[in-house]
Amino acid sequence: MSARGSNWYFTLEELKKPVRKGGTEWKASNKYRWSTCAFLQEAGQKLRLPQHTIYTGVVYFHRFYAKKDFKDFDRYIIGTACLFLAGKCEETPKKLREVISLTYSLRHKDKPPLNVESREFQDLRDQILISDR
Repeated sequence: MSARGSNWYFTLEELKKPVRKGGTEWKASNKYRWSTCAFLQEAGQKLRLPQHTIYTGVVYFHRFYAKKDFKDFDRYIIGTACLFLAGKCEETPKKLREVISLTYSLRHKDKPPLNVESREFQDLRDQILISDR
């Protein structure tokens, strides 16, 4: 049986195949993984999360995209959800408001901080909570 259907262990050949027909190619997928993991590392450090919590978030991120395509889900939303979930699982939780505010500011350095009462904040919160499931 293929590793894709049975468990979380993948061969390099399996990882190089797009998840679906017309999906993200290996080279682009690798670039997205590297840049998003660097983003998660920076966010985790600024949130003062322990390194093992950041690693857990990175593992969740990689597992998600082993089964899903980058074209179908925003990698920063998923990454933020993975980091938030890792904090809960590793018993080093941060308030969702704090995680969203920080990751937003990292992604949008040219914009002012996000107002927690704004519609944009509420939409981000909803997307992350849906992804957290």
